[in-house]
Amino acid sequence: MDREGEAYETLAEMAPEAFVTIDEQGTIRSANPAVEDIFGYDPDEVVGEPLTVLMPDRLHESLRRYLETGERTLDWEYVELSGRHKDGHDVPLAVSFTEYETDAERLFTGIIRDIAERTDRQREFERTRRRYQTLVENFPNGVVALVDEDLRYLTFGGTLEGDTDTPRANIEGEPVREVLPRNVADLVVPHYESALDGDSSMFESTVDDSVYQFHFIPVRDDDGTVSTALGMSQDITERKQYERQLNETIEKLQTSNERLEQFAYAVSHDLQEPLRMISSYLQLLETRYADALDEDAEEFIDFAVDGADRMRAMIEGLLEYSRVATRGGPLEPIDADDVLDEALADLHLQIEEADATVTADDLPTVTADPDQIGQVFRNLISNAIEYSGERPPEVHVSADRVDDAWRFAVADRGIGITPDQHGRIFDIFETVHTIEEGAGSGIGLALCQRIVERHGGDIWVDSELGEGATFYFTIPTE
Repeated sequence: MDREGEAYETLAEMAPEAFVTIDEQGTIRSANPAVEDIFGYDPDEVVGEPLTVLMPDRLHESLRRYLETGERTLDWEYVELSGRHKDGHDVPLAVSFTEYETDAERLFTGIIRDIAERTDRQREFERTRRRYQTLVENFPNGVVALVDEDLRYLTFGGTLEGDTDTPRANIEGEPVREVLPRNVADLVVPHYESALDGDSSMFESTVDDSVYQFHFIPVRDDDGTVSTALGMSQDITERKQYERQLNETIEKLQTSNERLEQFAYAVSHDLQEPLRMISSYLQLLETRYADALDEDAEEFIDFAVDGADRMRAMIEGLLEYSRVATRGGPLEPIDADDVLDEALADLHLQIEEADATVTADDLPTVTADPDQIGQVFRNLISNAIEYSGERPPEVHVSADRVDDAWRFAVADRGIGITPDQHGRIFDIFETVHTIEEGAGSGIGLALCQRIVERHGGDIWVDSELGEGATFYFTIPTE
């Protein structure tokens, strides 16, 4: 063997491509070790076999026609075909053929490369392209575009901001600055450049009296390299108008609420003195003319004094209710155990008179107004004692963490509340119990709800008639 032949054999032995030589009948005469990597056959297994063991009939037919007519029906320098692996699956191949003659015969050598990885990348690219194309074609009320490193459009869809003389069909491949109006191009080009450097950005800007939201993001290859940038813009003018109208409505409602609170405070404050006078004169009448009053008159005076007292309690409650938002203290970290202890101290006389038992688990530190949370504890525990029924009151206070909030619970074993009343009891001036059962002013639970809502929490009750009640309220951890 000459030196050139030895070099060829060495190359074939080491090459990652398959080197396959066939004769004029399409019979394999030699194959290098790479055949096993690509097709799964040991080279000795295929020598002497027809080429169709590895390659499709299409190639064999093209060779036959060439030998008969000299016409090449395939590009011998490079053609992509599907081969067949030993286990039966198809293998995408790139093939180059060379013809040469020896003293005795004509031979053909094919250099065969497995292009499965490249084919997979092409399929993935095509899937990605279709996804982007779908996004482009269906992008609502704005523009979406892909640009390359030269700031030329690869894909473009939607409605341009401003006018352009460039037909839509001709936009792809065009530079951004030649497609967009100058003021828009000056706005977006720096953000496309930043996206190609790997940085995302999002902002709002006014263009020709319309408000747009822009978003630019880098598009990375599998190895993390940024090859393109995706830009999106949407006309949000109508949304911004809605937001402005909503904010104006909220401001008006806030102003209206503040005026109502001021009115409630003023009315409540001004009503206290006449009520105090009525109650005082009724009691004076009862004391000074006791000997002249019969039993019915004394009962009528008692009813009138009791009504005045209850009215005063309602007015005082209304005053507290109106001042929850305007005169509340700052929200700060507080130890709920300390706040509960102070509330129980305030309720000491009621607890003692009712022979009540109040227990509590360890409570957390929360961010809250201590005076207002103390008011919630007082109202809920006082109600639990008030509506205990015949048995001595038993009240238990606990807390547990639920998602992003602390959930407090005040549970009793009292007369309970029917489920259809669970929502009503938090309405102002609403009571679900009779006077004989100890009906209050109808403000206590409404006040609790207003305080809890000021802290960003919720309050509700779980109860059945005759089975006690558990009042829950939450305070967010943040």
